[in-house]
Amino acid sequence: MMEDDMMSPSASAMMGSASASASALPSTGGPQVLPLLSVAALAVMVGSGLVAARLVRANS
Repeated sequence: MMEDDMMSPSASAMMGSASASASALPSTGGPQVLPLLSVAALAVMVGSGLVAARLVRANS
């Protein structure tokens, strides 16, 4: 708790306003990347499984 006592009032006010403004930011409206990445990863895994199955069938 000594760190809180050593902080000036203006420094603590700045920290409080920074966290308040970060939650009030508007959304950018762009496409969400995470669902696209997960679909791409799933497609790569399915494709590699199909290629592996075809190689195993061709070699046996």
